[in-house]
Amino acid sequence: MNSEPLSLAVSPALFDRLLEEIRAFSQHENESLTDTWLRMKEMLQNCHGHNLSKGNIIKIFYHGLSEITQEVLNALAGVNLNDQQDNSETPINFDSDDEDEPTP
Repeated sequence: MNSEPLSLAVSPALFDRLLEEIRAFSQHENESLTDTWLRMKEMLQNCHGHNLSKGNIIKIFYHGLSEITQEVLNALAGVNLNDQQDNSETPINFDSDDEDEPTP
């Protein structure tokens, strides 16, 4: 018997659709960075068991941002985050206690 609560169980087809939506994630026009992150977080919570690593989630999120938002994040970080994603040392702090917003 499956130990997952019934509310978390989804059909394989629905799970695949939710995971594909996450992989195709993009920032909506005029959507703030905070609202974009909260939407991404909600998508991840709705796809329980997605098994995406934190690094993959950050890559999907960053690449889904508008070019302008990416440039703002790069300026705030002082580096091009796109260049940093292939390095083992990423400037993003994954150990933050604040789970609601990304920490650049």
